Amino acid sequence: MNLYLISFPLFLLMLTSKRPFLPHRLLADEPKQLTESNVSAEFSINPNLTCNYEIMKSYGFVGNPSPKTSPHKYCPSISDNCCTVDDAETAYTIWNTDTKFKIERYYQIYNYAVRYLFGYTAEGFLLARYYSVQPSLSCKQSANDYLSMNLNPRITQHIMNVIYKAIIQVSDIRRGFYCSICDARVQTNFRDFFATTNLKTFSDLYYSKDFCLTLVESTIEASFYMVSYVYRYLNNIVTLMNCKTGNKDAPQLDLSAFSSDDIKNCFFFKNRYFFFFCQKYCNQFQIVSVSPILDGDLVSLRKFVDFFVKYRQEAFEYPRNNLLADGVQYEENYLVDFYPEVLRDTVFFRAGAQQSVLLDQYESIITVMDGMDPIPPTIDSKFAITIFGDAVDLKTLLCVVLAIKSLF
Repeated sequence: MNLYLISFPLFLLMLTSKRPFLPHRLLADEPKQLTESNVSAEFSINPNLTCNYEIMKSYGFVGNPSPKTSPHKYCPSISDNCCTVDDAETAYTIWNTDTKFKIERYYQIYNYAVRYLFGYTAEGFLLARYYSVQPSLSCKQSANDYLSMNLNPRITQHIMNVIYKAIIQVSDIRRGFYCSICDARVQTNFRDFFATTNLKTFSDLYYSKDFCLTLVESTIEASFYMVSYVYRYLNNIVTLMNCKTGNKDAPQLDLSAFSSDDIKNCFFFKNRYFFFFCQKYCNQFQIVSVSPILDGDLVSLRKFVDFFVKYRQEAFEYPRNNLLADGVQYEENYLVDFYPEVLRDTVFFRAGAQQSVLLDQYESIITVMDGMDPIPPTIDSKFAITIFGDAVDLKTLLCVVLAIKSLF
């Protein structure tokens, strides 16, 4: 009995002394685990990634001293973020109050210019058919070359659709600029702070072969159609319009230009000798400013727009018969009103007052190894952009053609 009375209290004491032991140990370990997870969630664990202070400062950002894994509010694809929360808001404000409208206006003008000019293929056919049998040598040559292109409504529609698609895809790259300069993986390849012994790197930006592949897939067909069809069409039709009106004002494009050969070589040989023939084409890309080959050569097209505005009423049998611009007048007024404004500044992303890096003065170089790819940070970007004015439906074109035929 005495043994029982002694052992039972000891057993209770053992139980009560062990119960708090495990919870106490867990409580002691929990703060340490939370601290470690917070650190790993905040800072990038990749020691090779750094944030480029010069670029951040040049565009009005404060920047992080080292990349963080905290999300970017407007660039969800960024995994190593060099921008602070305030930087993200600054970029979004600049985009929605200035940059967005500059980019949209440029591509809108380019889209309308091509539609306005290239939409008169039916009128060009009427002129070419007439002057192909006339004695004037220059008129006859332009007429025969025009007819050899076989620019029927279906081909005209297809070419315009391809060009419009390329405009959308290039503009999509543009809306990711602020995401790119916040992404440490892209910043690592901004070589302005690399290899200080090589001064050439202070004026070059190096892009990856993957970026060049994407650029070619998105734009090369449209670029090929511009130099092989649209520019050739413009040279011929202005000659034929002068044959009709007797005017001597005849803007022309150099179809044997260096860039034209680069475009054609890349288009035909991209599948077999990609890097050899397409590197020069991709080198034309400019990350902050307009590239005429990729973004549209508005300077060259403007003289044709002015020519058509001045002489289309006199030269064409049906001046409103434009297959790609319904009614013509809206597109024409838009071009006349906004063309000078767009050409006033062709740098989409201007550095701020404290700039130390002027990216619009840098040359682009495509490299086989390494190089940056500004496209991944653009995925799901909240920097929205809208380009209006796609090519008209083929049914509409056929209705126009049938209406013209009914007049004969």
